[in-house]
Amino acid sequence: MCGIIGLFPGTEKEVQQKITLLTHRGKDAQNLLSVGEGAVGHVLHALVGEVPQPVQGQGMLLYNGEIYNWQELANQYAPKARNDTETLLALLDEFGPEKIPERVDGVYAYAYITDDHIILQRDILGVKPLWYDASEGLRFASEKKVLETAREVHPRSTIYYNRLTKKIHSTTRPLTFGTHELSLDDSLREAVKKRIPDNNRVGVLFSGGVDSSLIAHLAHQLGAEVTLYVAALHDPEKKEPHDILAARSAAKQLELPLVEVRATLDEVQQLLPELCERIEDSNVIKVGVALPLWLCAKKAAKDEIRVLFSGLGAEEVFAGYQRHKNAGDVNNECMRGLRAMHERDLYRDDIVGMSHTLEIRLPLLDHAVISAGLRIPGEEKIVDGMGKMPLRQAAQRLGLPKEICYRPKKAAQYGSQFDAALDKIARGHGKTKSAYLRELYPVNSRLCALLSSGKDSVYALHTMKKLNHDIVCAATVITENPHSYMYHAPLAKAAELQAQSLGLPHLCEYALSDEKEEELEALKHVLLTAKHTFAIDGVVSGALFSNYQRERIERICEELGLAVHAPLWHLDQEMEVREILDAGFEFILVRVAADGLDKSWLGRVITHEDVDLLTKKLGLNVAGEGGEYESLVLNGPGFAHPLVLSDIQITCDEEGSSPLCEIRAHVALDK
Repeated sequence: MCGIIGLFPGTEKEVQQKITLLTHRGKDAQNLLSVGEGAVGHVLHALVGEVPQPVQGQGMLLYNGEIYNWQELANQYAPKARNDTETLLALLDEFGPEKIPERVDGVYAYAYITDDHIILQRDILGVKPLWYDASEGLRFASEKKVLETAREVHPRSTIYYNRLTKKIHSTTRPLTFGTHELSLDDSLREAVKKRIPDNNRVGVLFSGGVDSSLIAHLAHQLGAEVTLYVAALHDPEKKEPHDILAARSAAKQLELPLVEVRATLDEVQQLLPELCERIEDSNVIKVGVALPLWLCAKKAAKDEIRVLFSGLGAEEVFAGYQRHKNAGDVNNECMRGLRAMHERDLYRDDIVGMSHTLEIRLPLLDHAVISAGLRIPGEEKIVDGMGKMPLRQAAQRLGLPKEICYRPKKAAQYGSQFDAALDKIARGHGKTKSAYLRELYPVNSRLCALLSSGKDSVYALHTMKKLNHDIVCAATVITENPHSYMYHAPLAKAAELQAQSLGLPHLCEYALSDEKEEELEALKHVLLTAKHTFAIDGVVSGALFSNYQRERIERICEELGLAVHAPLWHLDQEMEVREILDAGFEFILVRVAADGLDKSWLGRVITHEDVDLLTKKLGLNVAGEGGEYESLVLNGPGFAHPLVLSDIQITCDEEGSSPLCEIRAHVALDK
């Protein structure tokens, strides 16, 4: 693996200054080169032939990655190629970037430079990172911290920069994994086999669960020299962490050496500033997961391990999370998770591994494994409440002890007790975990909140701010269609006042058509404006259970190269409403359309007693997910001024199966 950088315009001196931030990514070689009006740099961590970069053919290539079928491709297209870098260059010279994803089996991020263009592309899941800044020319780098302002090259986008006109555009491709006919068992075995390095030594990030145990078992069967690594908190006042006990038991059954890495509370606190800076994040979950990974990678690097295997991906492919159990379409939910992995997991893990000049390889995200996993019907993935059933069954067929195959899952941050450590450290400073970590790394992603004026969108915005994301603007689409499945209609114009009270710039677009799909053009336009005006990385959605909304938001954001954050997705409805009230938000109902709800519910601030009535007596979807009501948030955390209503009129339509009553009013800020 490697690190790449390019500055157009730029000089070798400027590249030299910035490449110091990437030296941990490769210590085998470092090269700088002037290229016309710009300059490039590369640091090499050689695992397949030590060929310094950039490499030159018809075009010039800077590349970070691993192509597992490079020898097969070289035999066909580049017989003189010495490694995957030279093979990729030959493919680009002959076919251009459009054909790379369908021919290449591997993970990669590259810049391909010709006399008139610079092309940036990544593997379709985004295992290997790449960032760019197009504010003045084009600058790109493997890590965000290298550039003053940076945006992620979306895994399903290809960036084209014209060196002559200085204009930039992108193309997109769908998330697909090709045609693979291997069985699940065979694809798992092959996925591990192709990732074993030439020196035959691998470490495995180990928890004693089915994912990491299966990888270790297969690697050992295939002749690799395997060392297992587990990390956890060392606190004499606590019981031994779950992951330590499980790892010891599994390692003994597998007859493989286990290295335990322990950190005290003081050591964790000392590590946190460096860790947050390296992963460029202060999200509590991301930091909690990164802690054991960091400690294992550091120890493995000292042991001269250059490749670590991780079981990341199993939960998404084989349905291991609670949200899969709640989903109506399990495989659809699996695909959603896979789309989001580049933002949620992959960048963090790449950074942690490369911080120790060590590559993390992911057999369970092999395209053949994913393809086999997605062919399995969703109802077969969760059996009697236990997820990942096909993987567990395959592991048993492949010889893993049954006890390990069916061991329940415990998330890394909890099984290692590092989440408890974060909580204890934060409380020692009189802060929540998020507030404490925010002091170490103040801001994460730049996001635009989709604001409808209702409780879900406002609470989703609030939730993402608590996770230390920077909400830089709010956007609203207003429709005159009272039956829209996509947009909140009653008093939607109040969203502008909410944004003003929250101190956010507000973008608004009107849906000019009532047609379902044509309504989406307004959303696409407003998000495109937000992307260009505020350089957003992603979007916050208040979607709770509406597949209709979420799928369409994700489709548009995928096209625009934006991440989607839906922090309330599949949250229990009663829990969500009570959390909103407990957080201090005041909201009213502005439309009701269900038996048991009449005009007496309109305009009154909802309380916990009302929630009791909605759930226990009326038996309704308490969050209004069935269209029972629409809400308006008047006040809450972050509001400089509450909203007030005047000139209130209530209209009711008694026709239909349920009466529909709604408020029409003038809305203003109470200053």
